[in-house]
Amino acid sequence: MAVSEDLLWDATDKDIRIVPRLRRTAVTAGCLGFFGLLLWGESDVRWAVCAPAAYVLVEIAHWSWDRGRLVEARIVVGEAGGRARLRLRHAGGRITEHDRS
Repeated sequence: MAVSEDLLWDATDKDIRIVPRLRRTAVTAGCLGFFGLLLWGESDVRWAVCAPAAYVLVEIAHWSWDRGRLVEARIVVGEAGGRARLRLRHAGGRITEHDRS
């Protein structure tokens, strides 16, 4: 049975949105660092100094998770009219193909 390329699922938002994420990370880390410097002499503010670093680590974890987000699923015909395969495309650009079992 010949199968043409069929779209099974398509995400409306396919972008990773790296520029707004970098801007948000820089502004938030900068503000947290600034508040840490303001409070430095008055009390024990290690939390305010470590907060920018912790926030950046959380953003990196979220970015790596978001790269794996599925944005498109298609059924495609195999090579030379072979078996149909499932093609999955992720937000980070990775494409995987899976045989029907």
